[in-house]
Amino acid sequence: MKEWVKNLDKINFEKGEYSQYFQDQLLEYIFNSLNLDKKSNFCVEFGYSSNKLSDHGNTTGLIKNHNWDYILFDIDYENEDINLYKEFLTTDNIIEVFKKYSIPIEPEYISIDVDSTDFWLFKELLTKYKPLVYSVEYNPNFPITEAITFPNDYKLTFNNDRAYGTSLKALTLLAESNNYSLLWVVPTLDAFFIRNDLINDNTDYISYPISKFKSATNIPVHSRVKELNRLNNFINYEAYVSSNGDLEYSSYEAQKICKKYLVKNGDIRSKFMYFRNYFSNFISFLCTRNKIRKINWLHKFLVKTFEFISPFPYNAHIHKLI
Repeated sequence: MKEWVKNLDKINFEKGEYSQYFQDQLLEYIFNSLNLDKKSNFCVEFGYSSNKLSDHGNTTGLIKNHNWDYILFDIDYENEDINLYKEFLTTDNIIEVFKKYSIPIEPEYISIDVDSTDFWLFKELLTKYKPLVYSVEYNPNFPITEAITFPNDYKLTFNNDRAYGTSLKALTLLAESNNYSLLWVVPTLDAFFIRNDLINDNTDYISYPISKFKSATNIPVHSRVKELNRLNNFINYEAYVSSNGDLEYSSYEAQKICKKYLVKNGDIRSKFMYFRNYFSNFISFLCTRNKIRKINWLHKFLVKTFEFISPFPYNAHIHKLI
C-alpha cells in the first residue's frame, strides 16, 4: 500500500469549506498526493441540486480554489453561467449526454449523487469513462455485509425515506470488477473509488479492505419506508451477478434484507444507532434555543454532547449548532 493511501487513516478530516462534510478536504489530499502535472484538470458532478456554485457540492472546492474546468448536471436546475445544465440522466442516455458536452474519457473526477439510480449510472459510465477518481453516494442504512441497490428505473424517485441509492458493498463489488478500489468513505454520504493503476505498488494490498468502513454502515438515515411496494424492485447485486442478471430472482433475494433495514430498524447495532440519532436530535433542538445559546457553558456542553452521541458529527456544522 502506498504511503499516502496508508496515511488516510491518520488524518483527522474536519468539515470542509464547500462540501457537506469533508469531501473537499479529502479530494484536496487525494489530488495533491497524485501529483497531477497537467495544466488543466476536469471534474463532473451530478445531481448538483443548486443553481449556483454550492457550498454542498463535492466539486466546488476544486472549481473555486484550483480553477478546474468542470461541468455540472441536475434534473431541476440550470445556469449556463456556471456550466450547469439541466439533464435527466438515465442509463440509456448518460453516455450520449457526456459526448454531447465533450467530456473527456479520462477526467480527473466524477461525482454521482442522484438519490436513486446512482449504482446503474456508475455501472454505465464505467463502460467508457475512466476518471482518476469516482465518488458515489451510498445508502448507510444497509450493513456492510449486504449488496443491495435501487432498481434501474428512472420512474422511481427518492421519497425522503430509506429507500434510495445503493449499499457500500454493492458499489465496491462493481468498482472492483472494473479495476477501481474503494479508497475512503465520508460517513453516511459518499464512497470514493480510485483507479487501480494510480495506487498499484505491486503489493498484496493497495487499499484498505471494505471492512475498514463497517462503522460507516448500518446507520438508520431518513424515515422508515411505509409504502412496502416501493421495496419490490430493489436488487441483491450478488444474486444479480450469480444469476446472470435474473431480475426476479435478485429482487426476491433483496426483499427480506430491505424489510429488515428500510422498514424496521435492522439488527441490534442499527437499533442502537437509531437511539443515538433520536437522542442527538433532541440535543440539537436544545442547542438551537436562544435561551440555551445565551448560557455559554451550557451551550458548549450540549454541542460536545451532540458531537459525541450523534452518528453524524457533521450535523453540528450543517445545523449551525456551533
